[in-house]
Amino acid sequence: MNLDIDLTQVGRWKAEAHVVAGFTKVYPTLDLAEFTLAPARARSLRGRFS
Repeated sequence: MNLDIDLTQVGRWKAEAHVVAGFTKVYPTLDLAEFTLAPARARSLRGRFS
């Protein structure tokens, strides 16, 4: 199962009689190639160090 996540920041401004919108990609950043979540490993580590 793959899950692709993109976070986009949206800004909106009023310039005279026009509404202007801007979009910025927040995640993934340009220098982040791949990120893997492993909840089972995090749970086992929590149990070991608590």
